[in-house]
Amino acid sequence: SSFIRVISKLQAIINLIFQPLDILGYIARSSSGYISNAQLLLLDRGACTCWFFVELLEVCATYIEIKHKMRHDSRLFWVLVRRALPRLMNMILAHNWTKAKPTLSDGMIGTLGTLQVVMDVTTDM
Repeated sequence: SSFIRVISKLQAIINLIFQPLDILGYIARSSSGYISNAQLLLLDRGACTCWFFVELLEVCATYIEIKHKMRHDSRLFWVLVRRALPRLMNMILAHNWTKAKPTLSDGMIGTLGTLQVVMDVTTDM
């Protein structure tokens, strides 16, 4: 549908911002002393904000893709839930890292990250 094409283009535009921020953050972490911690935090927060919106758009695209089919087959609701949950977990992680002081514990971050990967792998099967 045309909405999905628009969403895909928006994701591509956001990724044009996200990728350089992510790479610069990686380089800055591996080469200490070149930028301040405040600048590194700003890079990370910018990258995570982009990541959040890419995941949000993916959830929207998934919903649009399945919405019309759900009217005829209610089982597709669970397909939507199964495909959207990993994206929602990514959104929680990204939102956490956009804050000046993240609120999720390392254990919660590890749990969400692991669940997200497991759900992605089992959804693709």
